[in-house]
Amino acid sequence: ASPAATVYSEAAKQGIYGVLRALPDEPQARDIVARLDTLERFVPNEFTEYSLESGTAGNFVLAGTQLPREVLHNPGKGYLNYHAFRNTLKGSIHDLEAALRRENFKVREDSGAAATPDSQKLGDLRARLDLYKGMLEDLDESSAQQKIWAAAVHYYYQLVK
Repeated sequence: ASPAATVYSEAAKQGIYGVLRALPDEPQARDIVARLDTLERFVPNEFTEYSLESGTAGNFVLAGTQLPREVLHNPGKGYLNYHAFRNTLKGSIHDLEAALRRENFKVREDSGAAATPDSQKLGDLRARLDLYKGMLEDLDESSAQQKIWAAAVHYYYQLVK
């Protein structure tokens, strides 16, 4: 899918979730929101987010930041925690790929000093990238997510008819 289509799809999902969440007196809306909120189970309790700290030709730094449970699981947010994590995961994949394509870059872990990765660290980053890609594929291919969204979109279109 094109980047624009992906952004539109994600915005539409958040919009639908928001509309359904605003209907607490509607049993079917309440049920679908509760089911969407169960997607939070795919959010880990800890996660290392990778992001580009700087990206000039001579100073490319990949920052790794440990995100604790309190950041990943905001109480009462359910699906919104899942959505935020999925975006964090996609951003980490993008920035890991960008760093690993370069011949020279540095890595900064949890606000420590930036250092050029040795071969072991490069292997660790490649393994992390593969792990993250697998996690994203599991999220995208989740039959639970697909079934819940099919029900949500169907109900939403009944509301707006």
